[in-house]
Amino acid sequence: MSPFTREQLLELLQSNTTLEGIDLSGANLEAINLGGVNLNHANLRGARFTRANLEGADLSGALQPHLWRETRP
Repeated sequence: MSPFTREQLLELLQSNTTLEGIDLSGANLEAINLGGVNLNHANLRGARFTRANLEGADLSGALQPHLWRETRP
């Protein structure tokens, strides 16, 4: 589970802080604009992205949603 609340994540994004390598597992990222955000090597397992904008986000090395099915029993 991510150690960050939704409000803390919004504050990080507003201050242009990179989310590179951050544990976002289980985080509520619904309807957040993540366009252009560096999520390189972030743990995204279980994070909720409904209506989130990921266009241009750097997901290289991140555990991405399309890989979850391969890792779940």
